[in-house]
Formats: sequence, structure tokens, C-alpha cells
Amino acid sequence: MTRPILYVHGYGSSGNTDTAINLRRILGDGFDLVSPTYDGSKPLEAAQILEQALTQLHAQYAPVKPVVVGTSLGGFFANYLALTADVDAVIVNPSLRPSASLHKYGEGPDVLAAYQALEQRIDLSPHRPQRIVVVGTRDDVVD
Repeated sequence: MTRPILYVHGYGSSGNTDTAINLRRILGDGFDLVSPTYDGSKPLEAAQILEQALTQLHAQYAPVKPVVVGTSLGGFFANYLALTADVDAVIVNPSLRPSASLHKYGEGPDVLAAYQALEQRIDLSPHRPQRIVVVGTRDDVVD
């Protein structure tokens, strides 16, 4: 049985990041890894793109639920999807509160407010899926 994985890249990256390419290679044929590109400066649109990709993966592999894997800002979105769509996630060096951390990249008040709205959806989620969080001490982006 093939296991579907949604990989969510970090801020300023793309779905064709080396991480996605390496994960596909390492995981091999037993996994279908999908990695859409989103713009971290458009959080509501990003959430919609990722929700759509997750829905498509779930429909394709039902009844098997996809696992979401995310790094950095992708870790935020992986956590968001885990809690709002009730799927399991692996979250690596996540940006847990982008509404506070993305200002250093020049994101304006509208973008930060949109992230804050997404953060509130996480806080209010009734779901509590399995999540594995991996935190490294040598991340050059996330404190």
C-alpha cells in the first residue's frame, strides 16, 4: 500500500526544494510525496493551496489519510493542517507563531494579521492528531 505524504516547504522556498527531492529518493516507491509551491507572503492563499492538495491526496488514497511533513514555515502549515484537517504530522523546526516571527523578513501588518488569524484557528481546533515535532539547535532561520 502506498502512503501519501504532503511535504510543506519553508518560507521563500518552493515545492521543488532539495528536501522534497531527497525525501522522495529516500522514501522510495512505498510513498507518494506531493510538495506544492505556495507563497509565504500570502498566508490565506497558501493555506487554501495546501488544504486543496491535502484533500486531493486524501481522495486519491482513501481511506488512508495522508501524513503532512513540514519544515520551518512549512512546519507551521503542517501543524495547522494536522489540527484543522485531523491528520498526523511530522513538524521539523517549526515557525509556530509566524505572526510574530515574519516581521524580520519585511512582512507587513496585513500579512502578519492573516497569520494571526490562522494561528487562532489552530488554537480553537477541536482535533488533537498525532504530531511528531523535531527541533534542531542549529537552525539558521528559526530561533
